[in-house]
Amino acid sequence: MPSSEADAFEEAVVAQWSEIHKRSALVHLILVGLAQSPKWSAEVVAFVEEMTNGEWGVDERSLYRALRRLERSELVEHATTDAPRTGAKRKTYRLTDSGRRVLRRYEETTLGYLARLALLDRR
Repeated sequence: MPSSEADAFEEAVVAQWSEIHKRSALVHLILVGLAQSPKWSAEVVAFVEEMTNGEWGVDERSLYRALRRLERSELVEHATTDAPRTGAKRKTYRLTDSGRRVLRRYEETTLGYLARLALLDRR
């Protein structure tokens, strides 16, 4: 049985790995959400929260930073529309054709191991 010190250490390792994973997985989740349909920022956040069973919150700063990077890479583009009943402008993001191809290839190659891991018996 691990000591309480080991438990605290293990929790710290998991927390650190989780943060690193979240940063890279956020981009993937944004692309997957936009592959379903165009979304504005609040809808992207809701999609990420739904896909992670509420485990991940997405702060605005991280979301917009990721969206700007994706737009500079021409994987995502936006259109500005009027928000209903507010007079404010809203950016609705959508995946470009290039973004769809990159997402598909990323899932086939880089994330291909996940399907194989799911088949392992890890009792």
